[in-house]
Amino acid sequence: MSPRVPSSASESAASSSTHVFDERLEFLRSNSSRIEEGDLPLRRRFEHRVEGAEGDVEVVYWPRRDGVNETPEQLSLFLLGTPYALDGDDSDRTGNPGLIDYYLPFLAHLYTLLPPTHAILCTSHIGHEGHLQAPTHPAELHTLLETKIELVSALRSSLDAWSTSEKSKLVLIGHSLGGWLACEIMKRLNREEEVVYAGYLLFPSLGWMAKSWNGRVMWVCTFMYAGDTGLTNSLYSLRW
Repeated sequence: MSPRVPSSASESAASSSTHVFDERLEFLRSNSSRIEEGDLPLRRRFEHRVEGAEGDVEVVYWPRRDGVNETPEQLSLFLLGTPYALDGDDSDRTGNPGLIDYYLPFLAHLYTLLPPTHAILCTSHIGHEGHLQAPTHPAELHTLLETKIELVSALRSSLDAWSTSEKSKLVLIGHSLGGWLACEIMKRLNREEEVVYAGYLLFPSLGWMAKSWNGRVMWVCTFMYAGDTGLTNSLYSLRW
């Protein structure tokens, strides 16, 4: 019998207390001493299993620089800003880039500034990589959040299972809508225990976007030219 896959990220979080190393994150054990500098960051894939958002996303990883094959003292997970397609047309996007390659120069520089015992992981968004199979239906904002909770829960469980001494710190860094995702992840997972050590928000989109100047302009343009689309739904969902 194949292992049962959790139907939601919340269920995955609940089961993380068993501290099982997730096979989807095997690349975390990569030893930088065996990797040529030009081969960094490592490009890998992570398989999401959240209902309605099944599929692979691209991830890039910078392991700890000191060559010690142990858990990083701190793992920073970078959450991208999010683009939206109008009328389902992938060639017509609005919002932040939401693509890993846009952030690589920033993350590569950050990697050189952090202590050699730290590591960085950056994840794409489900359905936003043209070379990977996208879900049948575009992921709504709440589904996108569930995929991030799934990843963070898997990271926490894997780091705890791998660690032989002090608990590794798991940090979230979010840009734009990634900042909102980071806050929601911490609100959900840090209720009973410290899953995420800290969060750093870069120009975060935290709420009431539709009431900002750009939001009002985009709101009008959306209804005039796009109608009731995924962008409309996403903007509305941020008006809590």
